[in-house]
Amino acid sequence: MIKIDKGYPIPPRTGRGREPKYPWADMVVGDSFLMTSPKSISGASSGASAAGKRLGMRFSVRTEGDAYRVWRVE
Repeated sequence: MIKIDKGYPIPPRTGRGREPKYPWADMVVGDSFLMTSPKSISGASSGASAAGKRLGMRFSVRTEGDAYRVWRVE
């Protein structure tokens, strides 16, 4: 049987997890960056959409050579 401890405080969080790969949260409207790791525009768009929903922002993605450029639009 497992012993239940009472009154044991939760330690504070030591960090926010891993560092973000892309600068989503630091962008203002009109800013852009080059995304080179997704293999398709749908992967880049999916990542931008997920970040936008999480942060309450909107992003637009366009192909630029072998990479994708992401702009913050709202």
